[in-house]
Amino acid sequence: MKPNLIITISLFALIFVCFSSCKEKQPEEWCELEVTATAYNSSKWQTDGDPYIAAWGDTLKVHVKSIAVSN
Repeated sequence: MKPNLIITISLFALIFVCFSSCKEKQPEEWCELEVTATAYNSSKWQTDGDPYIAAWGDTLKVHVKSIAVSN
């Protein structure tokens, strides 16, 4: 056999094995959940000192939108 033929057959065999071993994706299961989201403006009257510290402790950046979600 010629080396090119061996390489070609090996390549096709490798591709066949790769594609035949791929499993179909399982459908995703969604779980509905009702939450309450509150809006927050970094105004001094809505905070107790530092308007850029969120309720969860992170520092908020100017013009970056954030929401707090609770269960």
